[in-house]
Amino acid sequence: IIKQLKDIKKSQKFTTKIIPYIGFKGSVSKNLAFFLLNIYINGILKNANKVIHCRGQEAVAVAKMLKKKNENISIIADIRGVPYEELKEINIGRAKYFYELDNFIFTDKTINHINYISNELKKYYHERYNIEMINETVIPCFTSFEKNLEGINVSETLNMLEDNNFINE
Repeated sequence: IIKQLKDIKKSQKFTTKIIPYIGFKGSVSKNLAFFLLNIYINGILKNANKVIHCRGQEAVAVAKMLKKKNENISIIADIRGVPYEELKEINIGRAKYFYELDNFIFTDKTINHINYISNELKKYYHERYNIEMINETVIPCFTSFEKNLEGINVSETLNMLEDNNFINE
C-alpha cells in the first residue's frame, strides 16, 4: 500500500498530502483538529477534489465535519474496532464519547467507502446501524493470519495478502 501511495504521489494527475493521525483526548481536541484542517482544506486545497482516508472513528468524525463545509471531499473510513464495546467496562466516559462518535459516523450516507478489519466487525456495524453501503471492503489485520504466519517474514505475508485479493480490489 505504501508503494502504491508513492506511485500515486509521483503521478502528475494527483497531488497527495499525508497528514499524520492525531489522537484526540475528547471533543475539544477534535474541534481543534477540525479547525486546523478546515483552514488547510478550504484555503490551500479549496478547488481540488479531495479523498480523505481516515483511520479510526475520531478521524472519520473530523472528515465528516469537513465534508459539511466542503462538498468535494470523499471519505474512506478505516474502521478497526468498536471502542465503545472495548471501553465500557474500563472507562464509561470515554466509551460514551465513542458511542456518540459511532452514532454520528454511521447514521447517514456521507462516507464513500468503509474498510473493516473483519467480517464480524462489518456485521456488527451493519446490524447496529442498518448500514446499506455499496462500497465497503474487509481487509483483515495480520492477527487474522496468526496461525498461518509462523516462520513467514513480513514481505511474504504481504505477498500472501495480494495473492488472496485482499489488496488491490
